Amino acid sequence: MKSNGSITGVAILFVDDITWAGEHPFQQLISHFKEIFQIGTENQTSFNYVGIHIAQNADMSITIDQHAYAQALHPIPIDPSRFKTPHEDVTETERTAIRSAVGQLNWLSNISRPEISFTVSSISSKIRSATVAEIKETNKLIKFVQNTPSHIHFPRLDISNTRLIMFSDASYNNLNDGGSQGAHLVLLADQNNKSCPISWSSNRIKRVARSTLSAETLAFTDGCDNSVFLKNLCHEAFMTADTNSIIAFTDNLSLVDASNTTTQVSDKRLRVELAAIREMQEQSEISIRWISKENQLADVLTKKGAPCNKLLSTLQNGNLNIPLSDFSQ
Repeated sequence: MKSNGSITGVAILFVDDITWAGEHPFQQLISHFKEIFQIGTENQTSFNYVGIHIAQNADMSITIDQHAYAQALHPIPIDPSRFKTPHEDVTETERTAIRSAVGQLNWLSNISRPEISFTVSSISSKIRSATVAEIKETNKLIKFVQNTPSHIHFPRLDISNTRLIMFSDASYNNLNDGGSQGAHLVLLADQNNKSCPISWSSNRIKRVARSTLSAETLAFTDGCDNSVFLKNLCHEAFMTADTNSIIAFTDNLSLVDASNTTTQVSDKRLRVELAAIREMQEQSEISIRWISKENQLADVLTKKGAPCNKLLSTLQNGNLNIPLSDFSQ
């Protein structure tokens, strides 16, 4: 619901569950809604919604977690002696169990646990040819999410000065059959370095990359496309100015250099992607920046065993944790 150039209320419907938030005019609208439809149970401030625990804090910030959902996950039953033969094919019953477990873990990774996105994607790609090793990896991941509870904190932002921040990363040739993993993370942040994550993705890059630059570029353009779409949504909801360009971070210096020069790269297919990046820069849709690997929040989304402390700190505290000078350039 819009009023006087701002959002005064929003409602989200999932099958027969509805959650809403808003100011007094919107509350009146909801009151009329409840006169028409029968509402079984109402909760506020702290409640569960489709497997997600949502809590509104005293400062009006919001915290979400899926602790109860994670604790309800069950490891796939298997005789421990079979772990001695990790390359043994699984049975069809076990394959179904892996598929079910991956579906549940994917729900976690999409809602509140982005740090497990790469592992979930990796297991998912192996289901058709799954072996005992995939059962072991799935059970290990279930144990991990149960033993390391996490949450996402959404602080109050200064809406008068916000912009989208995108972190893009790729791992070249780290998947089966020469594939590469690409990922990006998009946050809405204000000038005080407060941030709210609004989207992330970790997937196999759709075509085989011929080099590290190729993989990084393909992942980057995918992240830029998603960020531009999200920026338009945020602008429509009065959450960011249309004039603010998206700050797009990559830890690949070659990509930054190639995006800021007219010199053609030798890979002719890659020239199209780089031309698109240059055009977005010329039109002030994005501003590409280099960032160190240590501060690359999307690093854990593209490879196994990458440190996730930086990402978790940003999500759990609502602080972007990058220099203000980088943000304001």
